[in-house]
Amino acid sequence: MILYIATPYGFCSGVKKSISLAEKVLSNEGEVYTLGALVHNPKVIEELSKKGIKILEKNGFVEGKALIVRAHGLPQRDIEFYRTLGNKVYDATCPLVKKVQILAEYLNKNKYKVVIIGEKNHPEVIGILSYTDDQGIVVENEDDIKKIENYPKIGIVFQTTQSLDNALQKVNLIMEKGKEIRIFNTICPETIERQEKAKKLSEMVDLALVLGGKNSANTRRLYITLSKKITTYHIENIEEIDKSWFKEDNKVGIITGTSTPNDFVEEVVELLKSLYPLEIHLV
Repeated sequence: MILYIATPYGFCSGVKKSISLAEKVLSNEGEVYTLGALVHNPKVIEELSKKGIKILEKNGFVEGKALIVRAHGLPQRDIEFYRTLGNKVYDATCPLVKKVQILAEYLNKNKYKVVIIGEKNHPEVIGILSYTDDQGIVVENEDDIKKIENYPKIGIVFQTTQSLDNALQKVNLIMEKGKEIRIFNTICPETIERQEKAKKLSEMVDLALVLGGKNSANTRRLYITLSKKITTYHIENIEEIDKSWFKEDNKVGIITGTSTPNDFVEEVVELLKSLYPLEIHLV
């Protein structure tokens, strides 16, 4: 069996920074809660929980504790609320998400109608929207674009894990809605790179494994890209892999979402080694 592993794999830089901060705060404070899941990967959340990094669920109420803003960010009002309760709030928002928040705030203050291309219910988008005083418009599909009125000034930003192709398609449809339109490409470069690697893998292999959380937006998009062309499985846990999927003459591809740990890739590779001799290539 020939195995092609898309690089980079494992955590992106933003996830690494968020987890590193959480572990540092835990070491210094002795107890820490994250405001929602720190990252979108159940395996990672389980490991963090074992270390003592707990999730404070939505509408949870604590006072005088150490709290961490999730990598996807939070609405401004939520952060201020927890601070008023005497909590120490540490910000683990991904720097690229923080950049989108700042841009959205800037555009809103300068009288642009802010359009966020992304998923309405994704925590990152909900957080970004708060920086427009909740006056921005979220575009998830073409029907949302049809509802947009004409504005003299429009500013467009993207959820950082959007597909570039999908985002540009929507931008083209929005262009007729404003006289002055400013567009900021806020898609994470690491996300774009993995999307391009998914396209490349789809031309090289006959079966692909996308490793990562089922609740991860960027991982789902990798799955969608690959599944359009080849047999693809989205794997969150090693137990989901069925050995009957594989044959000795298969060309198999592995790609990971940005919140998938390296050791999960290694675990899957060891399983495949137990089935057939492997010829491994990094792409």
